[in-house]
Amino acid sequence: MIILLVLLCALLIYEHFFPLDRAPVGIWTYDHDISSDAFPIINDWIREGLAPDETMPDIDMEPLYVKVTLKIADDGSYEQSVDKASYDETRAALYERFGTALTEMIREHLYRLGMADRDDLGDDVISKLINDAVLMTGTEYLMKAVPDLVPPYEELVAIYGNRGSYSVADGFLIFDGTDSRRLLFNKETMLLDEKIFVRSAE
Repeated sequence: MIILLVLLCALLIYEHFFPLDRAPVGIWTYDHDISSDAFPIINDWIREGLAPDETMPDIDMEPLYVKVTLKIADDGSYEQSVDKASYDETRAALYERFGTALTEMIREHLYRLGMADRDDLGDDVISKLINDAVLMTGTEYLMKAVPDLVPPYEELVAIYGNRGSYSVADGFLIFDGTDSRRLLFNKETMLLDEKIFVRSAE
């Protein structure tokens, strides 16, 4: 929030010198946080598998983002799209973190059952146990068991994937004549309502 406030103040100063009656022509990217809804699902799923006296394994909660690209042309047209490669990478990274938590949970179970020391329960050993049990890797199993960890790519496309015409008036960027967003921008950064876009290489 502090960073957003500082950015907003900086852009307001910029606006004083550059009236926002012109279009922010160029290619802009926005990082959509796809992990904020996924982490609670991971936490709940793992917690349900723990015994009352077991400790929740550490889960990497660093946010992960999908890149949304907004192209604003000088002819009054725009196109917004969701980068499929970044979606696939982010989805895979989330399931990888999920799989790490699953491995830690199984390791703790086996140790508490007295079946082996922790040092004897390396990741490769756990992976083999999972594969023997479900005939697939832990990550593959989680993708089937928890398919709604992240929204489908098509759902994000339905939200962000559109094209049409735009106009600029009274500090607003207006898409298709009806969808207006408060506009602040400089050479490198654009703020549309609460979403921060950065200028991308042409």
